[in-house]
Amino acid sequence: MRAVIAVVLLVMSAACLDTPVDTTGVPTHGVAPSANAIIGVTMRYVSVDLAVGETMQLSYTPKLSNTGAFIPQSYNWHSTTPAVATVDPNGIVTAVAPGSSFVIVTIDGYSGQTTVNVKAAPAASR
Repeated sequence: MRAVIAVVLLVMSAACLDTPVDTTGVPTHGVAPSANAIIGVTMRYVSVDLAVGETMQLSYTPKLSNTGAFIPQSYNWHSTTPAVATVDPNGIVTAVAPGSSFVIVTIDGYSGQTTVNVKAAPAASR
């Protein structure tokens, strides 16, 4: 009896090793899960208004083709006008000078953007 149970468990274990699963452990019926399930990017803010010297954390939400965990293969933040607003690799934008700039994030080939409007810093009161 123990030998039969051991053989059944061994066969079941071997079958499970060859069954691809998605990021949640659900079997994918022989099809390896896609490493790139992103189909678009939605920015948290369409536009933001900042005064010179202010900073703000920008963020995005990936639009996914299926459920499960998403790990970007690549992402990059950049500003179209760094003389007006700069952005660091973590999406923190800094207002540099009055004007407007687009801050764009590109994730696995898909982009989203936020307009950053920078106004002069308020004059110091006496």
